[in-house]
Amino acid sequence: MRKLFLIVATLGFSWGLTLGEPIPAVHIGGKEGGYVKSSTPFSSTDFLGQVNVVMYMDPDNADDGKNLVDALKEAYEVERINRGLYKDFVLIDFKSTWKPNFLLASAASSRQKRSPMTRYVIDKQQNAFKAWGMQKRIYDCIVIDEQGVVRLHKRAPFSDTDIEEIIGLVARLSQY
Repeated sequence: MRKLFLIVATLGFSWGLTLGEPIPAVHIGGKEGGYVKSSTPFSSTDFLGQVNVVMYMDPDNADDGKNLVDALKEAYEVERINRGLYKDFVLIDFKSTWKPNFLLASAASSRQKRSPMTRYVIDKQQNAFKAWGMQKRIYDCIVIDEQGVVRLHKRAPFSDTDIEEIIGLVARLSQY
């Protein structure tokens, strides 16, 4: 009985994303959110054609991925990652926090200006959260290949081993 409980509990904790399978379709637009920079709708089809690192975060946990973000930035600055074949996205779950939307939007806009190569996306109604089976109070990293297939999914806190695994995979997938 205990083994059955552990199996069920493990399955219940699963992330809803299946490694080796396409990322479930998501569309975020209009009152639901979209790209910070242009206010245009976001779609998971935007992942096609390049290697993607997607950070899905609760704004209350924004600092949980700082070590990974810094390491990724350093990796493409020293050309370990091919910036022409790699894109990064930050999806911000507005609904999971007590913070007012106008403050979150202002912070996202400010971050977008500081990091113009990163695509910031506002998810006001948890569209990605629901489609991807995310959990509350998290900061997740998802690596998606150029066909839109989930290749890796990790949750913060990110250890040095996690960071090396993520960067190594992105480097292999985005080889020159």
